[in-house]
Amino acid sequence: MLFWACEKEEEFPSNGLSRDINSLVSQELLDEMISLGMPIHTGNTPPMFE
Repeated sequence: MLFWACEKEEEFPSNGLSRDINSLVSQELLDEMISLGMPIHTGNTPPMFE
């Protein structure tokens, strides 16, 4: 018998960033960056630059 399954989609933490990014950047640093007006693009779709 052979079973085949699709890979589970990676779940993002509540801030929308990947686990890799969250392991490198603390929530406090993200909050500080946001308070300084820096855009934080969350999710796994890169922003469109034109």
